[in-house]
Amino acid sequence: MKKLLIGTLAVLLCCTGCSGSSAYKRVYKGHKDALNSRHYAQPLEICWSATKRMLLDHNFTIEEESGDMHRILAKRHFKDGKRTVTLSSEVLLEPDPKGGTTIFINAIETKEKYFVRSHSRFFLWVIPLPGGGGKSASEVQESKRTIVEKKFFKRSFEAISDQIDQLVKTPEK
Repeated sequence: MKKLLIGTLAVLLCCTGCSGSSAYKRVYKGHKDALNSRHYAQPLEICWSATKRMLLDHNFTIEEESGDMHRILAKRHFKDGKRTVTLSSEVLLEPDPKGGTTIFINAIETKEKYFVRSHSRFFLWVIPLPGGGGKSASEVQESKRTIVEKKFFKRSFEAISDQIDQLVKTPEK
């Protein structure tokens, strides 16, 4: 009886250990409204130009641009002491058969920290020895997260809307 109880307890502990929250539950949890997309009544060409202008106006470097897939990859780097913050943004434009365009924006923030290590050799921790010396720098990724803040997407789409308004008022030549 004791062995059966211990065996049942062991099986239950194993099963509860495997029943953690799955990633798919976190992906779809609480996302009633799509924050990262907005529909515009303008054709693809105008939205494409407006999106590129918005990224360039906000000091993003366009890493990859695929006109046939309607996709732009852009990055922006920030320096904070020994820490570097990189904001990678992917923009996808999906043409609507009725003439409009839907723009999707996804962004990932990566924080990296630089460490400098000295290779100096000392005798009794006081007297420097010859043959050592030099420094090496290494980079360590501290965190990586997907941007989900409403403010980021609201400001991005407002900037795209401003660029669309400018393009519609003064067409490109």
